[in-house]
Amino acid sequence: LAFLLPFIFKGKIIEMAKNEINKSITAKVDFSDVGLSLFRSFPDFSLRISNLTVVGVKEFEKDTLANIENLELTLDLMSVISGSNYEIKKINIIEPDIFVRVLKDGRTNYDIAPAEEEATTPAVAEETPFKLTLKHVEIKDGTIVYDDASLPTRAVLNGLNHTLSGNMVGDFTTLKTSTSIEKFDLDYDGIRYFTNATVNYIADIDADLKNEVYTLRENELKLNELFLTFAGMFAFVGEDYNLDFTFNAPKTDFKNFLSVVPAIYAKDFASVQTKGNLKLDGFVKGLYTETSLPAFKVNLAVSDAMFRYPELPKAVTNIRINTEISNPGGTEDNTIIGISAFHLELGSDPIDMKMLIKTPVSDPDIDGMIKGNFNLAGVSDFYPLEENEKMSGIFDFDI
Repeated sequence: LAFLLPFIFKGKIIEMAKNEINKSITAKVDFSDVGLSLFRSFPDFSLRISNLTVVGVKEFEKDTLANIENLELTLDLMSVISGSNYEIKKINIIEPDIFVRVLKDGRTNYDIAPAEEEATTPAVAEETPFKLTLKHVEIKDGTIVYDDASLPTRAVLNGLNHTLSGNMVGDFTTLKTSTSIEKFDLDYDGIRYFTNATVNYIADIDADLKNEVYTLRENELKLNELFLTFAGMFAFVGEDYNLDFTFNAPKTDFKNFLSVVPAIYAKDFASVQTKGNLKLDGFVKGLYTETSLPAFKVNLAVSDAMFRYPELPKAVTNIRINTEISNPGGTEDNTIIGISAFHLELGSDPIDMKMLIKTPVSDPDIDGMIKGNFNLAGVSDFYPLEENEKMSGIFDFDI
């Protein structure tokens, strides 16, 4: 029977799968092979779709939205034999390449749902032959590119691995999730904020699936060497999000914070000698909608800090930072950026800065100062340059 049943049901399942895909999206879908087995996930069926591609239409006809090496669905054996609804228990997505693009005018390449026709009579929901009874979702070795010209932002995630488990069709469950990214690049408005960053996030989430309320339990986010933990909840309110959570950095070594500076992390970060204290915490509370932000605050304090590359003669010393970014809620224009202290010494050259910025969008109100001097020829004393790279020139500023 284990050999025979896949041959009996394969044709019917493939036909239904194709019909469901064609009804659900307007993009061009193709795949090279389909396999059905009772051995890979016994006693359930394992449906494998190989080399699945989804290509956009119209102005996005050259965009490959998804290119998936293998898509594996675990189907409940008895649901297949009964032929009523095929219950999908697990989904494994192997080596997916996902490309998301947003044009300047807001049009997106993933808007591939068929247009809804206006009905003169009340619509009757059509029952699908596939029913989700999910308990496990997994993504292995994925790549995601998010290119948004409307912001403008570009993010690239390489080596994405993700698992999500729990009874995802009950009224309440505890979701266990784990996500890792080997290389994460982020550009915003022409500025590179992260280069080859590593990301790991593990969390247990109490999920009220009926009311769409999710409460964070034990969790930890690791960005390079910076650790963050979160407490609180988020919920869906129609098309909007209700957020209420706090966060903080449980590890208070300055080196943890230094790891998120791309230029430092990219240069033999493990050997960098540091000292100093870090405090990082904040909160987000309120509704997040298309037109309104929730209230939020981020506090960052660094004291008595320094870093030094052991092979170089000088260090960057006396680092002190005190920053608060806050918004009472509403619009981006309500954001207040306050840098009450910023001091460091590049070798023996000091730099000081203070800054207060209000109404940054409509009419920036800026009260600040920056003062310092340093000799570019001395940069190689505290920061490793590329081979044969030289710098020269003197900066002396009081603004």
